[in-house]
Amino acid sequence: MKKYFYSHLVNVEFLEIHLETLGLSLKEQEELLELAHQNIHNIIIDEMLSNLQEHDKRKFLELLAKKEHEKIWEHLSEKIDKAEDKIKSVIAQIKADLARDIKKIS
Repeated sequence: MKKYFYSHLVNVEFLEIHLETLGLSLKEQEELLELAHQNIHNIIIDEMLSNLQEHDKRKFLELLAKKEHEKIWEHLSEKIDKAEDKIKSVIAQIKADLARDIKKIS
């Protein structure tokens, strides 16, 4: 997984373990894991953008494009009340959704 400002909060080991039990090829597992990472990224970015004012969104996206992770955290902490908790909540929901989807097909 690429490193993002929130990477220290994301652990998808459970997903890797579940994918191994589905009888998929290694390539299929890697592709599904990559899709999960992309989904997590998009949902977290969406959550942060939905909690920022218009001018703050622009700055956030500029910092994101430059991969200035520390500055992103500073910006989010300054502009969003409990930004880290919001991200943790989003991640927990994504994990629950993924686990439910995997359970359906296993």
